Amino acid sequence: MNKLKVNEIFYSLQGEGANTGMPVIFIRLSGCNKNCSFCDTDHKQGVLMDIHEIYDWLLHFSACNKVIFTGGEPLMQLTPDHTDFFTKVGYSIGLETNGTLPLYKGEVNFDFDYVSVSPKINAQAICQNFLNNEVNEFRYAIAKNQTPPDIQDLPIADAYFISPICDGDGIIQENVDWCIQFCLSHPRWQLSVQSHKLWKIK
Repeated sequence: MNKLKVNEIFYSLQGEGANTGMPVIFIRLSGCNKNCSFCDTDHKQGVLMDIHEIYDWLLHFSACNKVIFTGGEPLMQLTPDHTDFFTKVGYSIGLETNGTLPLYKGEVNFDFDYVSVSPKINAQAICQNFLNNEVNEFRYAIAKNQTPPDIQDLPIADAYFISPICDGDGIIQENVDWCIQFCLSHPRWQLSVQSHKLWKIK
């Protein structure tokens, strides 16, 4: 099983989406295949760790059995063997991905408990990478005057969120106002603000 290049492992509250406020252990993997201008994550550096070294870190947060792989783009490194290991030792495994890579890896597929896609590609490509019921939530980061795709053009998911793009750790009010008005006009969409920035936690 290949080692993973890990940027950081930390225990915090989920700040976005349907699970906002939930205690989670985040495993941030290094590297990304996109270069978004609004990215607020320093994910380039990392340390190679084998699965048992990562597990030893998780034991520091023994009160929690929920793990989210995030990035960067975790699917650049992550394999079903990695996630199966953590499932077998009792963890619920979630994924935060930019949607550019599919969950299917040939004959062996991932078995995530929760999948959140924050797409950085068009809706047609998203439909090619994901089937209906593979994704729990879509979260689109948008600024004023931007809009997400029509929901009917996306795979079926449990929830569809828009998230106002922030400025570092600060909220951009005009983006928040735009997203609020969009949700009111398109009520199948829900607002997801990066609450961890308001709470001033990681």
